[in-house]
Amino acid sequence: MESLEHLLDRIYVLARTNKGAAVQYTYDQIDAFQSDKFWEPRRLIGPLGTKDPPTVRAANLALVGDIFLELTQGPLALFRDLAVEALETASALNSTDASLVLKAGAAWLQKINGDREHNVGRAVQQLERGLDRTSIGETMNRGLANNLLGLALAELPCGLQARSSQEAEACFKDALSIFQQMRERALEAMVYLNFGNLKASAANPSAAIDCYRMALRIYSEHGESDDIALAERNLGVTLLDGVGDHRSEERRVGKECRSR
Repeated sequence: MESLEHLLDRIYVLARTNKGAAVQYTYDQIDAFQSDKFWEPRRLIGPLGTKDPPTVRAANLALVGDIFLELTQGPLALFRDLAVEALETASALNSTDASLVLKAGAAWLQKINGDREHNVGRAVQQLERGLDRTSIGETMNRGLANNLLGLALAELPCGLQARSSQEAEACFKDALSIFQQMRERALEAMVYLNFGNLKASAANPSAAIDCYRMALRIYSEHGESDDIALAERNLGVTLLDGVGDHRSEERRVGKECRSR
């Protein structure tokens, strides 16, 4: 079995010529990644493409990062770590490219290994930097960046949630405004769904229900079955929670009345 260093070098070379083949090759090597218990992302990513010019290396490492991001829904937390390392290195090599910084932020948000508070904090930092560097004219990127930043801010620890919740709400509203102007209905629904989750976690079920209903209406128009199911589930859970809270309040008031 080849070493992980050789596998990563192969992925790096293949990514710039045939990304689809690189994704499949990476997926086919899952056993090799799982068998190495002593991997260290910096050791694996660091040597890749060091003979290439910095901008070329940055572009190629971004492709490698994209490949691992595509596979982060799988069982390997290692892929998330490799995505972070590849995209952090790429953004450092070409710091003027806002999209690389945004991708690094997205990768940190998906990272599992290590301290969750640190990972989310780093995601917020990178996404804020990327958004600042994204020009007003890059409308789609600004909408996507605002949505991602809203998600990251919503994940910050309890001590920061009051401030971060307000900032996350502002980000989701900006993203909604952008996608509504662009008539990107599917993306608009996605933001409504995320906005609803924020409101539900902030114990504001009525606002959450409004957001979920908007998302469900848009998804229903486009026939996106998986997204419809997710919106219906979130809406249903929030409605049931609201009923449970209402009944608890009724019981509490009833007890108070009987005790008088």
